[in-house]
Amino acid sequence: MKNLRKTAALFATLISATILISLTGCQDLLDSLATIEYKDAVYSISGKVINVREVEDATGYTIPVGGTVEVTKFGVATVLGSSTISSSGTYSISDLPSGEYVVKVKNDATWVGVPVSVEVAGGDVADKGIFAYTDVANGKALIILTWDFKGTDTPDLDSHSYLGGGVNGPSTIDAYYPLAERTQTNGRIKATLERDVTGTPMKNGTWYPVETTIVEQSGNSGIDYDSYLRFYANAFDGSISGVDTGTVKQPANAVVYVMYDGAHYGTFWPSLNTDSTWELFLKIRAESDGSLTIAPSSWDGGNATGRSLGAMEGTGIPVELGQ
Repeated sequence: MKNLRKTAALFATLISATILISLTGCQDLLDSLATIEYKDAVYSISGKVINVREVEDATGYTIPVGGTVEVTKFGVATVLGSSTISSSGTYSISDLPSGEYVVKVKNDATWVGVPVSVEVAGGDVADKGIFAYTDVANGKALIILTWDFKGTDTPDLDSHSYLGGGVNGPSTIDAYYPLAERTQTNGRIKATLERDVTGTPMKNGTWYPVETTIVEQSGNSGIDYDSYLRFYANAFDGSISGVDTGTVKQPANAVVYVMYDGAHYGTFWPSLNTDSTWELFLKIRAESDGSLTIAPSSWDGGNATGRSLGAMEGTGIPVELGQ
């Protein structure tokens, strides 16, 4: 009986020791878990830097090799990531949570970067063109039309620039893709379609889907001259931003960037459900000193806004220019 009591006591001691060791191990585990830093899933944005004033296989085509591509959030100056531009123009920036970003080539003494809007939504963003240009003097504007690259399914869009004599005047002068029609002037304002992409080289990835029109003064007569430009995007196939009328059309997800005096003037998106046509109106003044001004505040009683009409069958939502 005495041995039985000793055995029971020893067994109780072993159980207590086991429990103590187990609790100590659990605490160590909890302490370890407490030191783990949990992070949201992160993704990457990658693609090529495109010179928007030339096409990729043109003789003498240049890009800002060795320059820097930077990522920021809308309205925040802090750089969240960067990449050096390779000899082939590629870049890649990682560790980005889902969200809306601005991706831009950092300006230097030669190149001006265009702030491109990119959405990261639960996955990597690949084949994203980021734009830069050079040799554009102040007093000129660049209108940049771009859309998504989708391989052989990339929709084919075209840029048209109609020049008029005033905001209510005729708009019959069209700068568009035929070689003989790419530069047009109304005597004071000139529009030139500098980069035009066509279906085959775009769909096979040789050219990125971006077209560029440069707008400048022409024929300065020493007086101010008010005019306007009606920029018109036309989808040969697919649609501007998708159609839900029963006929499925590949959405191009088109965007227009306007650069003026080497700076970003505005980014414009079409209304949702825009089929084959989309228009932007820019008020322009040819100043007496030879410069060009977009939407001067002195024109039309101080109304300095133009309109963006994202249209399907002539309807759309007006969007104030410059926002």
